[in-house]
Amino acid sequence: MSKTGSTLHTRFFSRFALIALLGAATSMSGCDDSKAKTAAKSDDGKKSADKADKADKADDGAAGAAPAAEPKAKEGIAVHCDQIAELGMCTETPFSSPTYQALGEETVMERCKTGKAAKGECPKDARVGTCTASNGEVVQYFSNGGQAKTPEQAEAHCKDMFSGTFAKA
Repeated sequence: MSKTGSTLHTRFFSRFALIALLGAATSMSGCDDSKAKTAAKSDDGKKSADKADKADKADDGAAGAAPAAEPKAKEGIAVHCDQIAELGMCTETPFSSPTYQALGEETVMERCKTGKAAKGECPKDARVGTCTASNGEVVQYFSNGGQAKTPEQAEAHCKDMFSGTFAKA
């Protein structure tokens, strides 16, 4: 084969490989490959790409569908375990906590063995401080109940038991 024939042969297969590659890539990505084929066949790929973009915008406008809104995640406290009478504490589980996300409301409430589980926040009366535990749960400490705590005792318990961050009420 002559040098010219070899060069033409290489160009043909290179172009063929490029078209095949573009076709495979667009079919794998779920794109309409007619636009990719137009761009691959065209000598001026930029013009074809611009036409394809305009066609996409026209298709989007013709459909008239607005993008779907992301569902808003619930905020706040999902459930609590009131152990004030027994331990002078009440544990709140936020909707966003890994525990709540992994186990769900029913299981989190069932885990409250030495207290009373309920939806929403802990009581606010006689609260001495709040511990944000490393697992995302929130422990409220109280100056009344079975093991009433001072703010200093509550802070020490928060750090020792929950590796948490304490804030006085």
